[in-house]
Amino acid sequence: MSRKRRTRYTDSFKAEAVKTALEFQAKHGRNGVPQIARKLKVHESTLYNWVADAKKISQGLPPKSHAKKKTNGAAATSATDAQAFHELVRERVYAMEQELIDLDERADEIRAQREHLESYLNS
Repeated sequence: MSRKRRTRYTDSFKAEAVKTALEFQAKHGRNGVPQIARKLKVHESTLYNWVADAKKISQGLPPKSHAKKKTNGAAATSATDAQAFHELVRERVYAMEQELIDLDERADEIRAQREHLESYLNS
């Protein structure tokens, strides 16, 4: 009986998947992991783990999935992978925060325009 070979994903693929899932959630107001996982052909629980890791990293906590990796039966840390993933997530979180600031500013502009139009129409 042959075992299915385990798929290894690059940190950039993981970061992009997390970004896509978080953007879906921000845009639609609901969890997008199942849809995104199907689209990327990744197991749902895998993507949930990546999202959880990204959230932990953004809080300054160590990610669960990178704490220990098994190599020929021995536990080993993968600090370089964790640091690269951490940096990708940090950059994406910063970019998303900037997008939110821009959206808030745009929303304020739209509210002001609406108030101006309403006062014009009511006069």
